[in-house]
Amino acid sequence: MRLVAFALLWVPLLSAQQPESKPPERRIEQPAEQPGAPKDQKLVERDRKLQKVVDELVPLVEKYAELEFPSPPKVRAATHKQWRELVAKELKPDSTGKLVATSMMMLGLYVPDPDPAGTGEIVLSPMVIAPLLKELGEDAPRHHRLAQTHQKATLAHELAHALQDVHFALPKKMKRLLAAGDDDWLRYKYVLEGHAVFVEERVAEGGLGLEDFMQTGPYVGNFDPSYANGWRFCRRVFEQGGMQALEAALKDPPPLREILEVGAEARDDRADDQGDAKRGG
Repeated sequence: MRLVAFALLWVPLLSAQQPESKPPERRIEQPAEQPGAPKDQKLVERDRKLQKVVDELVPLVEKYAELEFPSPPKVRAATHKQWRELVAKELKPDSTGKLVATSMMMLGLYVPDPDPAGTGEIVLSPMVIAPLLKELGEDAPRHHRLAQTHQKATLAHELAHALQDVHFALPKKMKRLLAAGDDDWLRYKYVLEGHAVFVEERVAEGGLGLEDFMQTGPYVGNFDPSYANGWRFCRRVFEQGGMQALEAALKDPPPLREILEVGAEARDDRADDQGDAKRGG
């Protein structure tokens, strides 16, 4: 999942890139909207347009995650009422105030399929929809185009969760442990969210043209510890062992203590590098 800057959804960098394989053409029929169509039909058409955005983004996510989908995951937009109900069900805030606040902060949520062999769906907050579906020309205001591109990065984050589910059943494992009251679920959360941010950053910078994404994008400010340390851990594992080592961590996340130690080490190294740069070292 993904939240706005200061509270991120519950739920990289330079590397040798594999040759980009051209996925089979995915065609989605777009029936013309009929005047006076009932409201539910308009919602169906909106979801079809969102699905087209997903299908266009899937090849980029596959490229930078170095994993493939058997078929594009489904996506739908929630109404404000549906969104609050979904947040309450999935995250279980312990008060009405927290439910309202969390619903406002969350941008998207990947919901695993209860079927162990099934793929879940991506549900998007009503606040994300308008920028994604707006047709913008070259003369559109820069802030409109930037908002749309950042929402595509949000969608890439949720697509990364879908890949984690398809290839490693990571979201399902985490939910089972959480439901059982097993504290071991935290190591899954840190790796799950850290990897999603890692893929999101690579897509944002390498595929969407958002430079210095982690310094200028939605994660500036208060960075939730599971996202921050998980992202640093995934970056360090990838830098030291490549995608094969990162996939091993996704299959069986290390103890939380190790994730935190690696994350802290990566943070300190980055701070030293920035200090050297300021001093001209």
